[in-house]
Amino acid sequence: MKKLAVFFGIVLFVIGGCRKIKSIGEATIVVHKQYFEPGTDIPFNGERTSNYITGEIRTKATYSDGYSEIIVNFYRNQQKRAKLVFADGGRGDMIVHIEWYKSGQKKYESADNVIREWYKNGQLKAKANYRNDSGTLHGITKTWYEDGTLKGKESYSYGKLDGERVKWDTDGNKILVQVYEEGKLVES
Repeated sequence: MKKLAVFFGIVLFVIGGCRKIKSIGEATIVVHKQYFEPGTDIPFNGERTSNYITGEIRTKATYSDGYSEIIVNFYRNQQKRAKLVFADGGRGDMIVHIEWYKSGQKKYESADNVIREWYKNGQLKAKANYRNDSGTLHGITKTWYEDGTLKGKESYSYGKLDGERVKWDTDGNKILVQVYEEGKLVES
């Protein structure tokens, strides 16, 4: 999380300082700043880009009423690296966060209260549901091995394990079954 915050902090500083990301423990806070036309009090509307020293596009940001709604970062080969989309015309929380491998294969996506992560080969690595209001895990979380074999399944309620937790080995054999209630192990 800290690596991501530092990465986007650098990207956002380069794009014009309209947002600042701070890491406080495990929490990441986005501080909204309004960007104005140079030398005026007129909020900026449109697109801004920053480039690598060699000329390739590094970052594109779309602004509405001075707030960034969409920020896209690129690798030098011009494949997308990351995309952030913010709610309420750029004034609200981040509602979409996507990352890609340099090859163009999707690596990570957080949208619609679901987080997904992929291996470089395109196989789904993890899928988790979360509550948008608190960012805590809520619902079923699943993980897979790189070959697609189910690795684990857990049930969460408001960030605490609640229900069955099962793990499998690479051959598909159950190696762990536990039952939790409100974060406490009740059966193993």
